[in-house]
Amino acid sequence: MCDWQRYVRDHLTLTGLRSTRERDIMAEVASQLDDVYLEALATGRTEEEAEALARSHIQDWEAFSRELLLAERSRRRARGEVWAEEASESLRARGGAWSSVAELLHDLRYAFQSLRSSPGFTTVALLTLALGIGGVATIFTLFDQVLLRPLPYEESGQLVELWEKMASFENASVAYPNFLDWRERNRVFEDVGVWNETRMA
Repeated sequence: MCDWQRYVRDHLTLTGLRSTRERDIMAEVASQLDDVYLEALATGRTEEEAEALARSHIQDWEAFSRELLLAERSRRRARGEVWAEEASESLRARGGAWSSVAELLHDLRYAFQSLRSSPGFTTVALLTLALGIGGVATIFTLFDQVLLRPLPYEESGQLVELWEKMASFENASVAYPNFLDWRERNRVFEDVGVWNETRMA
């Protein structure tokens, strides 16, 4: 009688599977071949005929190995999808805000499935997102430093900007002699200072 375990090990190639899972699959295939062999014996065939029938049960071991690996990958994927579906149902059963979380989980699962099915689109989408996020972060950094951060003075919210008003111009720069007069006669502000905006061509 043939050692079906060794026979399957010699013919079946399951690269990439965990060793325990590989052993389980090989044991299952060996058990099926043994069943074919024993059934052939029970129908009156000789040992040689029964063994030949069991050996011919799987014609193309290479194709059989590929099918098993594909089925195993699908099984692993299906297990993850089953878990996500069970989690969604459990959250929906709780009601309230958990229903929204369940919907979000469902939408995320659908999004990942869609992205996985079209890797070219996924790559373009991720690059676009990365560029967009980088651009927004850069603009916000500049915006924050220029407009949002307070000026480097104590109680900068109490600062007031003064301009001269002329008939031809609403906000004219203050002439330095006028500034000296304002500072000398000031009775409203704690202090008066001057600054000059310089533009480089």
